[in-house]
Amino acid sequence: MKKRDVSLTTEAHRPAFEVFYDAMRGAESREGWRPSEVLQRFLDAGFRAVRGALLRGSPDFDANEAEYMAVVKHCRHPTETMNDLSRMLGSLGLALMTEPVDFVGPVFTVLSADSWMGQVFTPHHVSYFMAKMIVGNATAELNEGKKYITLCEPCCGVGGMVLAANVALREQGFDVARQVHWHMTDIDYRAICGAYLQAALTDCSAVVVHGNSLSNEVRLASPTPAAVMFPKSFGARVDVPVAAPKGQLSLFG
Repeated sequence: MKKRDVSLTTEAHRPAFEVFYDAMRGAESREGWRPSEVLQRFLDAGFRAVRGALLRGSPDFDANEAEYMAVVKHCRHPTETMNDLSRMLGSLGLALMTEPVDFVGPVFTVLSADSWMGQVFTPHHVSYFMAKMIVGNATAELNEGKKYITLCEPCCGVGGMVLAANVALREQGFDVARQVHWHMTDIDYRAICGAYLQAALTDCSAVVVHGNSLSNEVRLASPTPAAVMFPKSFGARVDVPVAAPKGQLSLFG
């Protein structure tokens, strides 16, 4: 990957991208991996690291930890390479703190987008325009007595549409951790890792599902830190549902 091949969503991400790119090239040259392999292992390790912090004391912790260690075992130089992957995660967090819009999508598009799957990531300005139309005046729902709104993205990719919609919701005064909850699904494991990281690092309350929205298959469902810290009540339960709640707005196409 060459720097010039990546068209960032915003120039505000440029300083963080410089660090991300340098760390990525370090892992690539040291391990002899293709750029797409570095990205894949970064997304996998980052997802497992953030998700694992929420699983301590859970029966699922050991299985999640084993998946993280599987990434480490792929490294010929684990200490240096995992440090590079950590630098990539830190730079992603810095980029999203600077401006909470899609960072992973432009990089993924250059390195890993699968044309056979019809995998195309919507540019941020298009996502934002669509979100403004679909979300409309969402505060009206809160005025009807609801404490939060629920939304569904059944083909979320790396979460660019969700981040764009959250920008529109913040403009209306929403706290996306407490007053918004997303149900995000994608069939591509690499994509849901990116979606989870971007949602988690922008204080987005969501459950991110590796599965198939058409068949309702669920392979893995992961709540973000905001969803755990600010649980929403669905029916008689106070938790994060695996199935999408009924009556949610949808950003599908």
